[in-house]
Amino acid sequence: MVKEILEFLITDPGGIYIDGTIGFGGHASMILKQLNARGKVLGMDRDLDALSFTEKRLGQIRSDGYQLFHSNFKNFPEILRSQNISHVNGMLLDLGMSSFDVDTPLRGFSYNHDGPLDMRYDPTSGSPASEYLRAMTEAEITGIIRMYGEERFARKISTSIVQQIKTDNMNTTFDLRDAVLNVVKGKFRMKSVSRVFQAVRISVNNELDSLKIVLDSLDQFLVIGGRAVILTFHSLEDRIVKQYFKNAAIDCICPPKIPFCICDTQPTFKILTRKAVSPSEEEVQMNSRAHSAKLRAGERI
Repeated sequence: MVKEILEFLITDPGGIYIDGTIGFGGHASMILKQLNARGKVLGMDRDLDALSFTEKRLGQIRSDGYQLFHSNFKNFPEILRSQNISHVNGMLLDLGMSSFDVDTPLRGFSYNHDGPLDMRYDPTSGSPASEYLRAMTEAEITGIIRMYGEERFARKISTSIVQQIKTDNMNTTFDLRDAVLNVVKGKFRMKSVSRVFQAVRISVNNELDSLKIVLDSLDQFLVIGGRAVILTFHSLEDRIVKQYFKNAAIDCICPPKIPFCICDTQPTFKILTRKAVSPSEEEVQMNSRAHSAKLRAGERI
């Protein structure tokens, strides 16, 4: 959805734009090409391999037009302060997993490839999913599967996971997959596997809390007229983003019975996407992983 992202995001070709999930630089490279000599991209990512690749990719476009930071996007206020930047013109968050992560068995994200059960976006910090699950109680595992995977067989699956942990069979992605398939039957059992992998990944990387932290800081660092563009890939993220923009656009909280406004509520954002923007059929045909993408955008007022 590069076309839509650029249309919503860029308001000033001489501005400063944050790509908080820069990854391998696909979106950032297109943004940089739209900027003039004064414009700049600040890119953040937890994956050092991705940043190394992006450094070379963006350097071929304009070596003085970007800065990269090995960091979670939730830390963007500290990064801006360290660069003596008070405001930016736009922020992009693409919350989808990269194809590299999905297709690389060593990263441990995919139930289609056997590899170490890791799931960390930043392998240099935190604990891999295998250790993370070992440190949790059965009730805690049930909670994250239910909360982040919205999986109805959460309790049954968590019991199976704990049983495999006790026999030291929770070290690989196939171990986790098998723990689900051992207790969930029927033609939709792989849906349960997918939900469990999503839940564990979200929890290991603290994804939703990081998103909420970023949203809470947006209005402080976007210039008036600046844009926030957020691309989500599952309903949990999308609900958080949708509710944030809805709340930020409220201009009155007075009870309905009061004939005129006395609350003096000041909205901080104007919603640019009344409904989430979805990828075209053509784009989905080219990239099947884009089918669940939803884009929402807001403008600072």
